[in-house]
Amino acid sequence: MQARQSYWNFIAEAFESISIYDGEKAWLSGLRKFPEWVGDLLAVHWTMAEVENGGFRQFFLNSTGVVGPEAVRGFHRIGLPQAANLVQKAMLYLGPVYPRDRKKRERILSGKSKRSGGEQMSVIPKLFSKKLLPEREAQGRKAEKDPFEDLENQLFKMDKKVWRTMDVYARKQNAVQPIPEPFKRTGLSAREKLRPSSKTQGKGRKTETANPFLAMLDALKKQLVDEGQEATAEYRKHLREVRSKAPPLRFDLLPSSDTKWQEKLEAQALVAKLAAQGFQPAGTFAIQPGGKAVLTGFAHPQQGIHAALIHKGEKVFLGLVSRYADGRYFECTNVPVPFEPAYSNSHICQRRIGASFDELLKNLLRVRPKDSPLRATPDDFAAKVQEDYSRYQAWDAERGGATVKELRARFKAAGQLPTGDATKPFLDAARSDAAEKALCNWWRLQADAPFPLEKVVDSLVIIYDDLTPDQVANAYWCATDDYLKQADFPRGGAREVFAQVVKQRNATVRKLFEKRTPLLADFYLSTREIKA
Repeated sequence: MQARQSYWNFIAEAFESISIYDGEKAWLSGLRKFPEWVGDLLAVHWTMAEVENGGFRQFFLNSTGVVGPEAVRGFHRIGLPQAANLVQKAMLYLGPVYPRDRKKRERILSGKSKRSGGEQMSVIPKLFSKKLLPEREAQGRKAEKDPFEDLENQLFKMDKKVWRTMDVYARKQNAVQPIPEPFKRTGLSAREKLRPSSKTQGKGRKTETANPFLAMLDALKKQLVDEGQEATAEYRKHLREVRSKAPPLRFDLLPSSDTKWQEKLEAQALVAKLAAQGFQPAGTFAIQPGGKAVLTGFAHPQQGIHAALIHKGEKVFLGLVSRYADGRYFECTNVPVPFEPAYSNSHICQRRIGASFDELLKNLLRVRPKDSPLRATPDDFAAKVQEDYSRYQAWDAERGGATVKELRARFKAAGQLPTGDATKPFLDAARSDAAEKALCNWWRLQADAPFPLEKVVDSLVIIYDDLTPDQVANAYWCATDDYLKQADFPRGGAREVFAQVVKQRNATVRKLFEKRTPLLADFYLSTREIKA
């Protein structure tokens, strides 16, 4: 007995030729080349394959989301209004007007959710800091669970019925409105011949028919792996760029011949007051690397104070510093900043915007300890300023960079902090970037580091306590190209989870260094690179 043709035989050419990857225009234009009933089947086919593979989230976040309206229409036309209603209800979570544009769907689905996860293989780095679920139906309340879960479960129960109905619909429609010869497919495609089949009974004889879902699933898996590899390559590139922007661990103050600042009346008045108080000139310096920032130094040996005139555009600002043998550092300055940076416990900074020299000096003498500070001389001005900077960078590297609280203040002051549901993913990503820079600098400071950082900066995997579950999964994918579903990652701390998955999967990365002071961190590298 000859096997009845599956719907796949009728849509194979449309599947090959109609692009879902180039947006709404390309999708609709491709559909017009075929009878409408072929488009119905193709849209239902894509929807079922995506939802059964990764749920409605994957369907909406992938390029396949462009077929949404045609899928609803297709389910109705093949005679499954219940399935059409499930897809329509899922689409309503994206708003009253369904967005065909993939980026718009990504933005809408970047809301909060109790259930972690996101697209399992594709768009990994672009969404590595997000939880890809919306809030409960326009009520402004956080969803207690994935709002798509019930809809998915109902659609899963209809699985066999959907595929059988599609077969029947395809044969009936082709009898009424046959596919034009150029698009007609007979027998199995090369793709189908390589795919699993399902057995059906017919008058006591077993025959084989192509299983369209498994056929599509194979193609989809390959597509997702390809997208995953491309996405992880993008993320590795992102890490290289972030790590390359780590602040230098030291700078040099080089003597400068720039005397333009002396022409400013404000600068002349400050120099006169410093001289009157017994401060001795230490020279003018350019900061390297960079070279644009210029400062002029002074020293008061008896009072143990270094003073720096900072030239910023047409303005001149002042900083006064006293240092102590135990590492304490007291600073009073009128340099304005958009946000106050963090300091170590040994660094006390009093910022008085608009304060005069006399007010700054009086304040420094009041807040610093009564015991004698270290002697300050013109000759050691440059060396001390360089040392101060290096100590700050070492402290920042040790703690793992700016905290989320500090980053929030920084971006808010700059007017760059997103609002609403976008705030947390934005800050998670910013915190990740800050930690990557700081921990790379920490590695550079370690005399016993197994490799120079520059040799492994592209491939080093850094796992630290502040990583979110999404970021841990993303780090694993990018380190191994092993696209383990995020739901299969165990719960726990970032370092514990990563180590456990590496062991269970016998991944091709090994821990080769660790940081055991806050921020705790583990450093991994490919086993091939370790051997090399």
